[in-house]
Amino acid sequence: LILASVVMILAVSVIGGALQVLVPLHLSAAGIARSGIGAVYSVGAMLGAVAILLSGRAGDRVGRIPLAAGACTALALLTGLLALPLSVALVIAVVVATGPVQSILYAVGYPLSADGADRAQLGHGIAIGIVNLTWGLGAVIGPVLGPGAAQALGDRISYVLLATLAALAAAAIATAARRATPSPATAAAPAAPCAD
Repeated sequence: LILASVVMILAVSVIGGALQVLVPLHLSAAGIARSGIGAVYSVGAMLGAVAILLSGRAGDRVGRIPLAAGACTALALLTGLLALPLSVALVIAVVVATGPVQSILYAVGYPLSADGADRAQLGHGIAIGIVNLTWGLGAVIGPVLGPGAAQALGDRISYVLLATLAALAAAAIATAARRATPSPATAAAPAAPCAD
């Protein structure tokens, strides 16, 4: 789970950093004022704050792993939509929707890393430190990688690559979940008798 958490946090931080550069450029080219662009991200941030408050309860109900996998899948779909020729209104709607999805992933990523630390018999501080380092790395890479890919390959390809990154994170979470869940045969197997 620690590795899956690292992949997930890397994906969301890279995608978030890339979108913070690519989307404002697109909206500005479409004639949206700077204040309007700021308002788009402010609304997304407010929804993200609400999502953080609700994600704890949702994680308790459905489990952290399904919540993380679902949010990664949603982020992949939303980012992939930006590769389509959307209207400005739909671009704004997609960007606003990514706010709470990213917040859920950040909120779930740290507890997941702690769960992984327990299973690997590592300290929580080490696991959280790794996740924090990964977030910082993604925050540095994203604003450079996204526009760089867009300049070299075009905006649509860059969004497809970002969506693929989110899909890989969802796959990593699903793989970690399968490894963490014992098979029915293993779970039902009786304990071996102790020899006297």
